[in-house]
Amino acid sequence: MLKPLLYLLLGICLFASCKPDTQNCYVPKSVTAQIGFEYIDTVIGKDILQRDSIYIRTGDTTLNYPSMLSVNEDSVIKFLGGFKATQMAVMFNPEKPVITYRFQPDSTVNQYDTIRLYYKPSYHFISNACGYTYYYKLDSVRTTKHLLDSAFVNVADVTQSAQDKHVKLYFID
Repeated sequence: MLKPLLYLLLGICLFASCKPDTQNCYVPKSVTAQIGFEYIDTVIGKDILQRDSIYIRTGDTTLNYPSMLSVNEDSVIKFLGGFKATQMAVMFNPEKPVITYRFQPDSTVNQYDTIRLYYKPSYHFISNACGYTYYYKLDSVRTTKHLLDSAFVNVADVTQSAQDKHVKLYFID
């Protein structure tokens, strides 16, 4: 009677102690910045006292199949947006403080601007299962002005949050 009970307990202990050699990682390891597209429009009108006034309007705008192509990198990185895209993601190179992209608002039209993102990478621990990744702090953004009016850093901290529009690109309406 004691011997079968001992085998049963030994079997339970062996199966209960089994766990996978590696843990699963459920957190994305690559971090991207979201680039939002907006229009900017200057409206001249009258204020309440009938004085001439200038108003600036902005708002989301949609682009048809925008693309971003990395420039001067060891590997070419290309991001394609969809039909009526209001934003798209880009990646950074943690070994450099700047990355340059050729931005086409419409990938079927051969017109583009150059966008240069300046940032500081920082090493970030996710978990034992996932390891490390890089977070970034955006310093500034510079663009050519062929199709773009302006650009600015909206949210400087680039982490795993997919909700933020980190950089906004403005087009003249």
